[in-house]
Amino acid sequence: IKQPTIQDILTYPIILTEKNASYRRLLEEKLHEDNLEIKPFIQSKNTDLLLELLKLDQYISFLPKYILEDALKNKTITQINLPDYKIDVYRQLLCHKDKWISHEMKAFFQLIKEKY
Repeated sequence: IKQPTIQDILTYPIILTEKNASYRRLLEEKLHEDNLEIKPFIQSKNTDLLLELLKLDQYISFLPKYILEDALKNKTITQINLPDYKIDVYRQLLCHKDKWISHEMKAFFQLIKEKY
């Protein structure tokens, strides 16, 4: 089976979150860099709705993996990987250097350091 390209993906009906939502904005910025444009078939701020539509196996979407984890595990949707079209999402965790930090917060910070 041939590995799809971003151009292949853009030929399918795509369902996305509303314009300027964080993940969609990242996708549109990446597409813009490559002189490509996306025209969603459906736009919704309701990711549960988008997930249910994905399960119909008629659409493609670009959503955070944490929203899709159960559906991927249950094999009710399929993930498409585009190794040549990677979009990185950066996270920041900040706290004021002079503020008191609880034991729970310290444990959370340590967990984040270990995981990422």
